[in-house]
Amino acid sequence: MYEEYFSEEHHIFRTSVRKFVEKEIKPHIDQWEDEELFPVELYRKVSDMGLMGLEYPEIYGGIPCDKFMHIVYTEEMIAACGSVGLVAGLGSYAIAMPPVLNLGTEAQKQQFLVPVLKGEKIAALGITEPNAGSDVANIQTRAVRDGDDYIVNGAKTFITSGCRAHFITTAVRTGGPGYKGVSLELRPLQMFEADARETKLPELPGPPDASPRLAGRRDCSTARGPGLAVNFETEVRRPAVRARLTYPLSRPASAWPELTLPAGADMRG
Repeated sequence: MYEEYFSEEHHIFRTSVRKFVEKEIKPHIDQWEDEELFPVELYRKVSDMGLMGLEYPEIYGGIPCDKFMHIVYTEEMIAACGSVGLVAGLGSYAIAMPPVLNLGTEAQKQQFLVPVLKGEKIAALGITEPNAGSDVANIQTRAVRDGDDYIVNGAKTFITSGCRAHFITTAVRTGGPGYKGVSLELRPLQMFEADARETKLPELPGPPDASPRLAGRRDCSTARGPGLAVNFETEVRRPAVRARLTYPLSRPASAWPELTLPAGADMRG
């Protein structure tokens, strides 16, 4: 059931990922873990190997491929190095950059997305707050327009790569209550006050170009509906698909569940 989803191309890619991990990560991972280090040069190495930007358009430096290629990457990275934290850190762009790709202007894509996929910049996603974890619709961090600036005030926590990111795609409230009032701002890390537990956004104005840093229109509205919801449609589906497909790896064949897909579904797209 599992192997039928993988072609020869997937197997070749799997071997490449495994060799990369064996050479660049596995010999050092124990030391990094013991010393609580994260070597930022890995971002550039991963990009140079063609492992950064899977499923992103080639025009921005991405690697167009199907979801199973991404599954192969995740499996090999975690299995070979044994550090979920390292893999999550390297992959923080995968949750920070979809708003730029899906909602952003061409100028934003060139400014933020391109250097991230090159491994030159590190991106993170700032959604969770001390009093609002998975309840994204009720976030309290607010951005108020003041002339050419946005006055932002609030706090974020549990930001993967937040301590090393160059900028954070930050969920801020620009409108009324609920998810329809939430916008996404691309915020440079130096505009935060951070400690080990919490990242605070002091009540200070952004620079004059703050408005162009919003990903999409104010309150993230799009023709398909609220941008915050549209952007994360695939973020809900992908983990479920990967869990169902990789589940057999840890179970005997007799325990494999049947994988049923909706009629006409194409999981390779």
